[in-house]
Amino acid sequence: KQLYKSEEEWNIFNNGQLLSKDEINEFVTQISIWADIKIPNIICKDEYHVTDVARGWKTKIFLPVFAQNPWYICHEMSHVILYNWKNIKNDHHGPNFCYVYLKLVAWVLGTQFRKELRKLFVKNEVQISNNLV
Repeated sequence: KQLYKSEEEWNIFNNGQLLSKDEINEFVTQISIWADIKIPNIICKDEYHVTDVARGWKTKIFLPVFAQNPWYICHEMSHVILYNWKNIKNDHHGPNFCYVYLKLVAWVLGTQFRKELRKLFVKNEVQISNNLV
């Protein structure tokens, strides 16, 4: 809950900047190369449904219309990364997830965005790992 609260407070998270399918494919590919993981299957929905939820699994990422932007993709790809990295506990939205998420945000969006999100994590008492376990 604290992680989602932080994202809701992060001004850019709900920005309407949607990427094209080609841009999404390239973005996910570049993140996968950075993380040294296999590129997941990308499922993008074209129509909005009120029950849609963005998801990231070991081999696929599901992006409803509202989640086809860089910030949602960073969140879901952090799940994909943790499912694929060996010897690291996949703790869903725990300290390891938050560590990877912040690293990915810094790499993709820059250190200023990482600082903004980390500040919100601290404010909302989200735990962030110092060492991945």
